[in-house]
Order: sequence, then C-alpha cells, then structure tokens
Amino acid sequence: MNKFSSALRQPAVGFVILRWIVAGALLLHGISKLINGIAPIQGLVLSAGLPAYVAYGVVIGEVLAPILVLVNRFLVSAALAIAFMATPTT
Repeated sequence: MNKFSSALRQPAVGFVILRWIVAGALLLHGISKLINGIAPIQGLVLSAGLPAYVAYGVVIGEVLAPILVLVNRFLVSAALAIAFMATPTT
C-alpha cells in the first residue's frame, strides 16, 4: 500500500489521470454526436454565423483529438485542438 500511495503523490501521475479523464469525457461527447447526428451542432454553428461544414470539424475534433491524447501521440496539437474547441464555451 505504501508503494501505491507514494505513486499517487507524483505530479506526473496526476497529469496522466487528468489527461485521461478529460480526453475520455470529450470522446464520449464526440461518440454521442456520431450516434445521434450532428443536426443540433449544425444549428448552433449556423446561429453563430458560421458555415454548416464547421460542425463536421467539431465532431472530428471531439473524436480524433481525444483519441490522440489517449494514445499519447501528437499531444500538443491535440491539446491545442481541444482548447480551441473549448474556448467558445467559456
């Protein structure tokens, strides 16, 4: 048990856990959009004055970026894509 508690006090372990939680939650949102369709997202994009094809970029970003984060590839690019998608929500 001592090994386990000392491993959890490492900042790197905390960052990995946080990265997996955020990427997993975003991936679930992306999968939900794939299953239920992107019509609601297109409505939001159109109401913001953007072209409808931007909704496909949102879906690709919500599926591809979390997968890249989970497999630890192109991490900076994927994190920037996630941050860019999260910017309008704040």
